[in-house]
Parts: sequence; C-alpha cells; structure tokens
Amino acid sequence: MARDDSQKTQQDMATLTAMMVLGLIAAALLFLMAMVLPNLIAVVGLIAGIGLLIGFHYVVWGRWLKFPDENETPEPQPSSPESQRIP
Repeated sequence: MARDDSQKTQQDMATLTAMMVLGLIAAALLFLMAMVLPNLIAVVGLIAGIGLLIGFHYVVWGRWLKFPDENETPEPQPSSPESQRIP
C-alpha cells in the first residue's frame, strides 16, 4: 500500500512540475508579446487576473470539497433490477 502511495505522489509531483513549466513558458511568451505590442499589456493583465482568480477558486474549493463532511451519511446504492423481481 505504501508503494502505491509513493507512486501516486511521484505522479502527482510530475504532473505539477509539468504544469508549472507550461505556465512559465506561457507567461514568458505573453511577456515577449507585451514587449513587442505595448497595448497588449492590458490584455496580459486581464488574462493574468482571470488566471489568478481561477487558481484561487481551485485551491479554496478543491481543498474544501476534497474531504467529505463527517456528519453526512452516504447515499444508498440503487438495487439491481434482478433483486426487485417478484418470484
């Protein structure tokens, strides 16, 4: 079980690293575009603001929704049609 957890952690870290590198490349390209086209700085700021807002909500809601409420009871599973047949 511990081995599965360590593999999942390694996969999660690899995914996080890839996403961070992709974000840095995108930011660098946007920065270069903003240097060439000065009016693009407002668009870059808008995109960055929206990205930060999305990231904030992902972190807040993702962590909050990740853990189920302890007081919540699980929903019953629907029974199969075969168990409802009349003999």
